[in-house]
Amino acid sequence: MLRSGERRQILYLDRKLVLFLLILEQDSDECNYESVDMGAVDLQSWLDPSLAPASRPDQNTDSKSQKLLRLCICPLNVDLKAKLPPSWDSMWQELKVLNLKDSYLSDEDLQVPPSWFEVSLAGDLKGFIIKPEKWDANLAHFSLSVIFSPSTGITCALLHILLKAELKKTLDRLKELKHIAWYPLLLPTILLELRTESIAPDLMKVRLALYKVEKDNGTHKNYQDRQHHRKAGYYATGPAVWKCEGFDSMPGVLTSIASDCALFDAKCQINEELLDWIEEMNTKFSTDVLESKTNNRYPSSTIVCRKISVMRTWLKNNRIRSVYLGHRAEVQVQACLSFMGQRDNDSNIQTAKAALRDSSDMRTISIVTLVFLPATAAATFFSTAFFNFQKENNVVSVWIWLYCVVSLGLTAIVFAGWYWSTKEKTKKRYVA
Repeated sequence: MLRSGERRQILYLDRKLVLFLLILEQDSDECNYESVDMGAVDLQSWLDPSLAPASRPDQNTDSKSQKLLRLCICPLNVDLKAKLPPSWDSMWQELKVLNLKDSYLSDEDLQVPPSWFEVSLAGDLKGFIIKPEKWDANLAHFSLSVIFSPSTGITCALLHILLKAELKKTLDRLKELKHIAWYPLLLPTILLELRTESIAPDLMKVRLALYKVEKDNGTHKNYQDRQHHRKAGYYATGPAVWKCEGFDSMPGVLTSIASDCALFDAKCQINEELLDWIEEMNTKFSTDVLESKTNNRYPSSTIVCRKISVMRTWLKNNRIRSVYLGHRAEVQVQACLSFMGQRDNDSNIQTAKAALRDSSDMRTISIVTLVFLPATAAATFFSTAFFNFQKENNVVSVWIWLYCVVSLGLTAIVFAGWYWSTKEKTKKRYVA
């Protein structure tokens, strides 16, 4: 187990972790795609583009006309510096100039923001390094370093990749385009293609999630007033929306959607920057290949140009759609907050009505109490031993009028006092 803060670093190469791939184009009719067993082959000579391949014994093909790709694929954190030929030394010098660590090519940490740059090499060799980020993480998506020799038509590449699924897709694409795999900018274009095409399915998931929220809160195209939508409950209002399952979590869902849309927008911008750089390098490398006179046909740069044009369209459309969906999510957040405000207002109204009913009940109880309390008090007072209204016969005392006068007088006084006190309190409440 690794301790917190430690990174796994494989200093010695395990052959099971590494794939060596050779794609050889010998003429217009034959292309070979094969995995190479490097058990008995020196990696330093194999990854040196200045060394032309030897012709096969069964073929009479000039080795100088062969164009090939030697590709070494391994996981991130596999350090191959000690295994690389001297022609790669300029890579480390360039890293020192840029104040980067020697482990930059293999380290899964970015160390710096996403970067791609050309490397100055000796002779006619051309080289570059690409290391973009894994989305929303401080990890590298892949690290690609390439050295190309226009004079020999050999491209040597070292690819450190993070995901096995993307490795399979990359190999499948190389197999399909093996007739131009030697071209140094095809592999970066394929890797960028994988990063680009992954955005569209994510945007579809966002659209479906946003569509569900709009249906649940009754805002999905309700201006069209479609009958089947009304029957399905898409135009719900009031309590039908507030009592919908998951209503309280809608703002959180929408905020997550808006955040992802912002991430997709950033993805497209970064990929567009990388695509512009690849296009610039494609123009430069095409000129180098033409001047070296190693090939009479130049379909590779043309195909890469077409791929760049198509991917630029994808990125632009994905970016427009991510911005559009992000705006829709923001509108839905405002709608949900408005619905929650309506729900709170309705709850306050219901609370006020209940309080008013309670107040009316208490008012009735108070009136009844005020009606009977003075008379009861007077009866209790006159029933004491200080007063004796009894006579020898069973006739009501003539002093009964005194009881009535006192009871009515006390009742009137109590009601008058209650009226004036409540009136003053009501006036003060409305003034405040």
